[in-house]
Amino acid sequence: MLAESGATKGRLLPGADDPTWEAVPLHLRQQLRGPAQELVSPARGPLATRENRPALSAVRAASRMGMTDAHWTLLLTTDRQAFGSPHSQRAQALYAALEQVAAQHPTPGPVGSSIKAAN
Repeated sequence: MLAESGATKGRLLPGADDPTWEAVPLHLRQQLRGPAQELVSPARGPLATRENRPALSAVRAASRMGMTDAHWTLLLTTDRQAFGSPHSQRAQALYAALEQVAAQHPTPGPVGSSIKAAN
């Protein structure tokens, strides 16, 4: 799947049922947990709207470190503004953690490149 938006824009992602998602390192999941918890306790801004319920559910799962393959795919392909206003430090912290997952977790690289090696 080619990501058209979000922290993995322009990169090929494993499918939602790919075992790669189960191998996201613990330290990356832990770095995502704090910003996710701050963003959804309580949910506000764009995440509190009906159309963003799937993203809210995925952020809540990240705050509990109970991410499924579908949650990873959704969060890594969600635009930054869906998490909060451009001035929201909480939303930026979550998006920065997602960018770190995208940079450090071995997934297929940009279109036309070879497979990214694990750091």
